[in-house]
Amino acid sequence: MISRLPGPPQVLKRIELRPRPDREERERWRRAWVPFGQCSWPPEDVRIENFRSTVRDRARELMGQDLARTEKFTTSLMDGIDIRETLRRWYDGELYVKVLPPRRGDLDAVVMLFDSPADPRDYPWRTTWYAEHEEESTLAFFASDFRREAVGPGICLAHYGGALFLFPPRPIPDIWTDERLDRFTTLEERLLGAAALHSRHRHIAVVASGPPGAAWRRIARRFRKTWVPISWSQFGESTVQQLRQVHVLSGKVVRSWADKYIRRP
Repeated sequence: MISRLPGPPQVLKRIELRPRPDREERERWRRAWVPFGQCSWPPEDVRIENFRSTVRDRARELMGQDLARTEKFTTSLMDGIDIRETLRRWYDGELYVKVLPPRRGDLDAVVMLFDSPADPRDYPWRTTWYAEHEEESTLAFFASDFRREAVGPGICLAHYGGALFLFPPRPIPDIWTDERLDRFTTLEERLLGAAALHSRHRHIAVVASGPPGAAWRRIARRFRKTWVPISWSQFGESTVQQLRQVHVLSGKVVRSWADKYIRRP
């Protein structure tokens, strides 16, 4: 038998349509919010922790690259052919290879600045969250007001402006009330100052849209730290927008039905 229908074969499937709640229903959810047992949504925790691990691995690769040198090829390709140097000296007729030094040090702090410079009026929610288990980081962040956008009973949505991850997790004072950080006036500087204060290693990964400015470099010098900058342009725009979302639940019991109301990307 030969199909005379053009194109690839089509299969009928059943899909679940979730109508968006109307304004009255969202307002009812907002009024019924219970503020005493706030917690996060585990699928989002896993997603952003995986991204933190990716950023940490990429920063570790960048550490020490400024000490790399180039040598003429003799018996070993070492860490790969240096194409740029080989082309620059094409008249020699020689191959040049890269020699990367062993990685020095480690890092346990990752700062993600989604919006910089950040307007404090857009990010009134500032808090420090502590890990529920050993696979989560100690998290300090500033974000939009989650109470303005209710997406389900006991479920609200906010967007990160910036976040600090400390892994392995450990208890620290709330960075937004810690008097040692009062000298920093902007939200980004307070996150960076907290990272420099609580990091146990010299290097700190910073993901931002641009390179560190003069104020950020002064923070690094003050605490004798080194920023490892990574640009958001290395990641897709859709990935960044997904990472910015944080759903806040009014209690752990809400996790049992949160999946029915939260729209996954």
